[in-house]
Amino acid sequence: MGVSTATVVHWEADKTRPIAAQFRPVAEFLGYDPTPEPTTLLGRLEAKRRALGVTFDQVAAHLGWDRGSLTRYLDGTWRIPANRMAALELLLSAKNSDLTDIHHLPRRLRR
Repeated sequence: MGVSTATVVHWEADKTRPIAAQFRPVAEFLGYDPTPEPTTLLGRLEAKRRALGVTFDQVAAHLGWDRGSLTRYLDGTWRIPANRMAALELLLSAKNSDLTDIHHLPRRLRR
């Protein structure tokens, strides 16, 4: 699955959980995503990240936003403007096969 044996052991012992960027191989191995259906905007984004196997920074870069803005929109600190909400919904509803360019973005943004 592209992770170490120790990582899997920690998952199985509930010491750690797979991060979204590592989750795609797990779902492919199982043949499905075992997490509950998301009901929040943050949950929907996490599910999309798991399905794509991308980092939060890659999503922010894809949207053309900085990491802090995306965080504040998702945690409710800032209200999401209509045009940005439309861009986020477009990302969430896009076919994963249409988002392959996101994998070419840096996994971590400079801070």
